[in-house]
Amino acid sequence: MKKIIFLVIVLHLFIALLKCGGGVKYLKPNEESPINTSGISETDIKIMCNDILEKIKSSDLIRGNSIQPAIAILKITNETSEYINTNALIEENIIIPLKRGNFIRLIERKYLKKILEEKVLGQAGFTGKGNEIENYSLIGVDYYVKGELNSLEKTSFSKEYILYTLSLQFLSVSNSEIEYIFRTELRKLRKKGFFNE
Repeated sequence: MKKIIFLVIVLHLFIALLKCGGGVKYLKPNEESPINTSGISETDIKIMCNDILEKIKSSDLIRGNSIQPAIAILKITNETSEYINTNALIEENIIIPLKRGNFIRLIERKYLKKILEEKVLGQAGFTGKGNEIENYSLIGVDYYVKGELNSLEKTSFSKEYILYTLSLQFLSVSNSEIEYIFRTELRKLRKKGFFNE
């Protein structure tokens, strides 16, 4: 009888410890989130990039133009506390699919470098002065793209909450105004378990 009671107690303790394990839950944009997950995953990046990709495809940037707009990627900054190669991720998950689908014309970085070198020479007085926008126009760029990845984290004893936002701005070369902004967010909630840090 004592063995049975002992086994029941051990079984209850074992089940209780299993329930202490944590897990990750994706939250809806309008769902209230009290608190951070640990790190952004490749899946998270793909979810965010796919959302922006679909927004770009359905926007006037693509649908409103009879010809494919020519874009040049400037810098996508990483404002999170994590190491993420944002330029490579944006190119791989957004820009290249747009190019492969014949939605845009992509101007290579090597041409942008030549333009910047020419601008430096112009500022030094070695060539005629011209502004950056005119230089972009010379090689047929319609928009240059810049953006950023941000995160906001809140942590409590038992939960972590993190909000990631990714935004891309398409600036018109003709007037330097932001013509399109595409933004998405990803919210994650992780419950910390007994065995988690």
